[in-house]
Amino acid sequence: MNLFYALRMLRRNPGFAAASVITLALATGANIAIFSMVNSILLRPLPFPDPDHLVRVRDIPPGGGQFAVAPANFLDWRASSKTLELAAFKGAALNLTGSGDPMRVRAMRVTANTFSLLGVAPRRGRTFLPAEDDPSQSRVAVISHALWMNHFAGESALGRGLILNGETYLLVGVMPPGRVALYSGHRPPPP
Repeated sequence: MNLFYALRMLRRNPGFAAASVITLALATGANIAIFSMVNSILLRPLPFPDPDHLVRVRDIPPGGGQFAVAPANFLDWRASSKTLELAAFKGAALNLTGSGDPMRVRAMRVTANTFSLLGVAPRRGRTFLPAEDDPSQSRVAVISHALWMNHFAGESALGRGLILNGETYLLVGVMPPGRVALYSGHRPPPP
């Protein structure tokens, strides 16, 4: 009985009916958008083994500003930690030159233990060795599967030199599809 009354009232006031339908549609759309964002950021686990054991640690420099950890602080934390395994990383945008067309690539400068900490293994080759964190060692790189396919056409590129921002790196590994390219410098970078 109430349903018939409501339908009859909506038919008598088409403007009110249209406003009601639009309001419900906008509210439903906003609800779906917010849930999708919350689901992807907060509810879905990270794509790593044991994501509940991963934390990000930052150091606030005196005077505020950007969050950064001084390399010396990181090395002290890593040496004195008995319960945490610490890895450092820093994002970079690099120019890849030397073979094929020059291109800009996104990369992460990481410590050697980052791959094992995240439980990520390369598709081809190897990841970084602990000794390669030492500044006296040669520079090595691990590239993404997409870069391997696009720049090297899927050919065997291991052992070749990559020129990144004018410095030569030895290519030692290729990540599986969907993983980010990572490269190593000489010493643990500040996160």
